[in-house]
Amino acid sequence: MNKKHILIIDDEESTCKAVSRVLKIENFDVTFLTDGEKGFDFIFKNKNNDKKTDILITDIQMPGMNGIELINKLDENEIDIPIIVITAHYEKELIKEFQNTAKIKFLEKPFGSIDLLKIIKEVNF
Repeated sequence: MNKKHILIIDDEESTCKAVSRVLKIENFDVTFLTDGEKGFDFIFKNKNNDKKTDILITDIQMPGMNGIELINKLDENEIDIPIIVITAHYEKELIKEFQNTAKIKFLEKPFGSIDLLKIIKEVNF
């Protein structure tokens, strides 16, 4: 059985590396990118191969394509994957916009590895 693949997109490389370390210890296949547009391209290009994204972990506040734009572009292209939104900007309006979307969970920065692993278990993949 193949390892589940998790894609991390966050403009803070240190966050990507820290999350990646935790997930690799838990035996996930992990890729991280620091750009939303490159993240979308990666997901789209690999949607039918071994690097298919099983879970997306994305920040909201990023230069270029932000997390909301990324989520909307995935929806527009009918790419349905579970998403964990990590953000230091835990906005009430954002939660209202996505609260009825079962595939999206929220994790506020800073967070610990236990919180991250718990929320990964909550998403269906």
